Amino acid sequence: MNCQEVERLIRGQARPTRFRLPDPAVAHLSQCPVCRGLAELLTRRDAAPPAPMEILRNLEQQIAQDLHAVKPMRPAAYYAAGFTAWFVAFAAAGGWMLKPLAVGVMSPWLCATIWAALGISAGLVIMSLVGQMTPGCRGRVNPVRLPFAILLILPAFFSTMLPHRAEADFWRLGWICLICGLTVFVPAAVAYGLLLRQGALLSPRLAGATLGLLGGLTGTTVLEIHCPLQTALHVVTWHLGVPLITTAGCLMMAILIGRGGAHAS
Repeated sequence: MNCQEVERLIRGQARPTRFRLPDPAVAHLSQCPVCRGLAELLTRRDAAPPAPMEILRNLEQQIAQDLHAVKPMRPAAYYAAGFTAWFVAFAAAGGWMLKPLAVGVMSPWLCATIWAALGISAGLVIMSLVGQMTPGCRGRVNPVRLPFAILLILPAFFSTMLPHRAEADFWRLGWICLICGLTVFVPAAVAYGLLLRQGALLSPRLAGATLGLLGGLTGTTVLEIHCPLQTALHVVTWHLGVPLITTAGCLMMAILIGRGGAHAS
């Protein structure tokens, strides 16, 4: 056998430390110092020199400086109750401060149906948030599909429940409602964000979009308590425009913050 054939056999070994070569290759190794040197190089097991004790002590001190007690997370029910309490508080306070004018133009059944739909939507979003911030929590709600589902189902629901009729000053009154809903969103998002920071988020972008959706639904709920313009076009365009804007805005903010952190590192 020549050197190339022997080298090919050596490099093709699954475990180079234990060669199983045919007899012609072994005979070639005994005669060829170049191939024999290659085989010795591949089978050599040089033990790593022991690390000096001074280096080990320095590493131990550096690791010990970063060690600190970790505060255990509270149960998932605690965070769910916190989000729910904030949602109810902001909806009730906003409706009371702006006056519940919508109650006077809707029947009790319609009021209960609309508020129940918003409450169920907010509850699903809260479940999604709690699942995202609690490691090991088996969430029953898909956090990726949920925002799309809510932002599609609620407009269809309101279009079915509310009357369709033309209204005067559509743009002027609509902007007032939109700004009012976004104003409610700001303090609500701050409160939700402080609670969200207590968890361990695996996807800040998804959590940001979900938080924006919950804050937007808070603003929509306040508008459904206050605004007397309960027509399908007005509510779908302006009231439900609040969670659409806040979800997209919080998602973009989370993306920008993530990119800024990546560049800084």
